[in-house]
Amino acid sequence: MTSLKRLIGLCVLIALVISPALSLAQDDTAITVVGSGIAAPLFQALVDASADSANVNTEITGTSAGLERLCAGSADIALSTRAITDAEAAACVEASINFVELLLGDEAAVIIAHPQDDFAQCLTAANLDTIFAPSAAGQVTTWQAVNPEAAVALSISVPPADSPITALFDSIVGGDGLRADATVETDEQAIIRNVAGTSGALGVVNYVTAAAAGDAVKILPIDTGGGNCVDPNAGTIASGQYPASERIYAYANSALLDNPQAAALLGFLGTEPAANIAADQSFLAASADELARNAGIVAERLTGRQFSAAPFNFVIPQGLVGALSFAGDSAGSDLFKTITSTFQQAYPGVTPTVNMLGRIDGTRRFCNGEVDAITMTAPLTEEQSANCAANNVVPVDFEIGHQAVVMVANAQNDYLACLTTAQVATVWGAASEGSIMTWDQVDPAFPATNLTLLAPGEGDEVTDLMLTDAAGVSTPVRDDAVTNRDPAYRAASVAVVDGGLTYMSWGQYQTVVNRGQTGIQLVSVDSGAGCVAPSDATIADGSYPLGQSLKLTVSQLALRRPEVQSFVWYLYGDSNFATIAGSGYTGIALTDLPAIREGLQAVYDAAAAATPPAAEPTPDATPTSAG
Repeated sequence: MTSLKRLIGLCVLIALVISPALSLAQDDTAITVVGSGIAAPLFQALVDASADSANVNTEITGTSAGLERLCAGSADIALSTRAITDAEAAACVEASINFVELLLGDEAAVIIAHPQDDFAQCLTAANLDTIFAPSAAGQVTTWQAVNPEAAVALSISVPPADSPITALFDSIVGGDGLRADATVETDEQAIIRNVAGTSGALGVVNYVTAAAAGDAVKILPIDTGGGNCVDPNAGTIASGQYPASERIYAYANSALLDNPQAAALLGFLGTEPAANIAADQSFLAASADELARNAGIVAERLTGRQFSAAPFNFVIPQGLVGALSFAGDSAGSDLFKTITSTFQQAYPGVTPTVNMLGRIDGTRRFCNGEVDAITMTAPLTEEQSANCAANNVVPVDFEIGHQAVVMVANAQNDYLACLTTAQVATVWGAASEGSIMTWDQVDPAFPATNLTLLAPGEGDEVTDLMLTDAAGVSTPVRDDAVTNRDPAYRAASVAVVDGGLTYMSWGQYQTVVNRGQTGIQLVSVDSGAGCVAPSDATIADGSYPLGQSLKLTVSQLALRRPEVQSFVWYLYGDSNFATIAGSGYTGIALTDLPAIREGLQAVYDAAAAATPPAAEPTPDATPTSAG
């Protein structure tokens, strides 16, 4: 199978090189298209037919390499014979590249049989291997190999080995390639004729070709397991239920939509003429609904997996209007100001109000029914829960992630391998400014080495988190540290300075390490129960002392309103992952988001069905996938 794919790509590449249609001048404004050699001819036909013919340079790289280049920012469009994977989408997010996912059509390889052959029925995976695998050549010559009662000669007709249909069919058959004694026909109509005129014959052709043959042949279903025989048709192919099928996608950098010619080309993919071109190229054309979705994706710049993501019932309504109100801990204020701002830009009919004056003020207003939602870094107290219950306010929690500040020290300073929270407060607290200048003043057991402290400067959120968790109260940081906003600079400085220490978010530390910084060590922290090193696990379970979890707690009554539902849905959209991760929150991966959104639907349904409680609040209704 792998060698066939490579051969197909090479053949299509040669065809594209000699094709005048692709001999376009290469210049700075050209659109770079990479990816699947199977999809490239279809895409070029669409380019040629679009009203505003764009300048396109195409390079056949294969699907995986094409998507890698798209997410690395070195290509504008990647053509693909499969959906982008979670890992590939995460790479795009990490590179701050938003993509639009557009459907070009579908392709399927089907098995055809003589219409009167009743013994030719649904074929299992084992049947396919028995009939079509390379090992069957010269050995399996009658139908008795799969049906002992059918003493009929078996003959096989297939397209050439470099055909996309052969490669697609080979993907569900064991071994590399198909049996060598099969009759090879370059014209699929010849395969149709062979099968239609010969009892016991089987052929492999494109679904579009087989469907056009009508009653001349019959198309065989394939057993996907446990007797589940799937007939190839538009529905089973589009949904992926039929195994020998693939969706043909174009993934485009959303920035391309700022180019008028490129936007016109991508918009053309949502028109009926585009579907006709796909059909002319022997692809199963996108349906009217899929074309409309293509058009909507381009018009509204909808990024992320609009076709390949799991289907959900909830859709943010067009022309959404309403108001949202948020209060709560200041810890999440910057994050929520950013997300509510972008939400309002996308849905200008909604007016959000973010007024986070602290936990006490936020919970009071929330439990009194004055605001829709609050951000929380700690659970409601018994008193606060009782106040909510008295006012028939049912809190529904949504996990945002875990945030932690970590300290980074010079790797040679063994005494900095672990610090107590009291020592952290002593080192960084404003009260130590000008007085605690050497490490033995922090602890007599430490050497009399000068403290060399590097901090991010005023207004950094992790500073408040570190000192609040270390000292137990919000306290200012000392003002005599060297300040620099770049965590990489601070880490590099610490690496070469004896007694050097800095701090940063856990996410920033990961970036520093991924860049190959050496000469540094992570500092463990002891809050009284022993030294705990920061890690994804210790931050998530709360055992690492300098961290916290952030939740959005929403009133169940508010969750009945479309603007509140839409905001929570938007919050867990793929496009916001980078914003949340960039704010230092971990614990939810990009790959978790589809499951979280699926869980939201159940929460919304429960909110719609619920009646306000008379007394005690209901149990936490957070979807398990969001935890």
